[in-house]
Amino acid sequence: MLTLQRFVLSLISKVETSVVLSFTMLTLQCFVLSLISKVETSVVLSFTMVTLQWFVLNLISKVETSVVLSFTMLTLQCFVLSLISKVETSVVLSFTILTLQRFVLSLISKVETSVVLSFTMLTLGYFTVSC
Repeated sequence: MLTLQRFVLSLISKVETSVVLSFTMLTLQCFVLSLISKVETSVVLSFTMVTLQWFVLNLISKVETSVVLSFTMLTLQCFVLSLISKVETSVVLSFTILTLQRFVLSLISKVETSVVLSFTMLTLGYFTVSC
């Protein structure tokens, strides 16, 4: 059927080469799609998830290195705090929230250095009071 369609197209009119090529590509895409539909749904879903993860990683890599490094350091600090001592759950949660707030602030805007410093001081003060 696909061969006949292509043959009829070339007979009926003087179709430009680009049109024939695009039609061939669409035909191939349709054929591949019909093959893919034989694959189990779970396999397709897992492939989609992997693709999305790769896409998200690609987006994340656009983030400035300094922001990624600072977030990593803050995450490690939180992890070390939870390992070193028997910190109460509320303290760990408040520290995590403050860490996330600082990370979001650094992503959302180019906050002036003085604002970042004052926010950091407030964060440290709040964390110290919680402990």
